[in-house]
Amino acid sequence: MIGRPQAKPGAARAKVRDKRLTMPNLFIDLRDKVYKTRVWAPGKFILSDYDGGLGTGDDFTGVLKIGGSPKVFLFDGHAARVDFINKKMAASFELHSAEGNELLAKYYAVKENNPTADLPPLLFSVAYRTVNWSLSGFLIGEYGGKLTIGQQFSGMIRLDKTNKAGFFRAEVKRHVPSVRGLGAQFLSLTPETFEMFEIAMKKSEAAGG
Repeated sequence: MIGRPQAKPGAARAKVRDKRLTMPNLFIDLRDKVYKTRVWAPGKFILSDYDGGLGTGDDFTGVLKIGGSPKVFLFDGHAARVDFINKKMAASFELHSAEGNELLAKYYAVKENNPTADLPPLLFSVAYRTVNWSLSGFLIGEYGGKLTIGQQFSGMIRLDKTNKAGFFRAEVKRHVPSVRGLGAQFLSLTPETFEMFEIAMKKSEAAGG
């Protein structure tokens, strides 16, 4: 009996590795610029040293760290006003995490009870939502940075609604003008990143992806 041709193990792994998924979205933190401010209240902040590519009215996703807390939280933001001449930006934001909102409220309550007290700084960077991704690389949209084709870089990948994150190193392979996109191929992934991908793939399968 002649059986069906068997694919080589390497080829089978490559096929799975290169399957592009659109859901769930992953968030790519390129760690290229971290902004810091003490002028904030729950749901809004003002930057005095902004030199990024967002303009007035732009929506964005970011990664936020509060004071000395080791926790990092994703948020959706809206640039209410950007003054490029004076390098200022006023923005509103909504954290994805209830834990993050509770931590913000806790810190701000100290300020409300003692107006002379200093607020802990907020530190944030822009995170780019994936258009699609696989175990071999990703495509992000709305990228306004300066990475060029062939350039290697490091960053972090985060999964929404979890504390999962992992480091990676990658190389820029293409720019996609239609979505202001940047496509990159992974050069190395940490074990934590593989664990996060496994969780994301299970979410994709559950959603019929």
